[in-house]
Amino acid sequence: MFAALLVAGLVSGVEVRAEPPLLRLDRGDRAELSFRAPADRPRPEISCSAGTLEGLREVAAGEWRATWHAPRARLPRVAVIVARSGDALGFVALPLWGEGEAEVRTRPGAVVDVRIGPETFGPMRAGKDGRAFVPVVVPPGVDYGQQGPRQIDLKVPRTRTVELAPLPRSIEVDRPQAVEIGIAAVTRS
Repeated sequence: MFAALLVAGLVSGVEVRAEPPLLRLDRGDRAELSFRAPADRPRPEISCSAGTLEGLREVAAGEWRATWHAPRARLPRVAVIVARSGDALGFVALPLWGEGEAEVRTRPGAVVDVRIGPETFGPMRAGKDGRAFVPVVVPPGVDYGQQGPRQIDLKVPRTRTVELAPLPRSIEVDRPQAVEIGIAAVTRS
């Protein structure tokens, strides 16, 4: 996965970690986040490209923790979580493996499975119409599974891979000024 933090005038000085570092949404729906910044910085402001944050609390000088909750839609994606503390920024990319069904078209009554990476899902028997719906777990960035030699389109929708850092709490608007914006971006995988 390619990840980048674009800053102009801001410094990367907030360390952000997620535990676990990737989440299979068929097995869990939350991650514990930790944020570390110099002790003289203010409480971090946090934004997420997907999911919600709960219970941001300071656990030591310059260290905070919170619980991140997955969105309701169990789509494969990368959640981009950005923290800003004063002029310091940091982010973490949290890969989310999504749940769904792969539709396989074959002959009626055939038994099929679907391979995604090293994992095989199924077997499932096709109905009278020749369609089988195989429950699968898909990592972010994967659009196709394999059913024997055939590629199966998983019909994974595109999701957001960019998140803006939170803006300062106050911006004076009575005069022209520059506003520094931090952007975190990742690829889908």
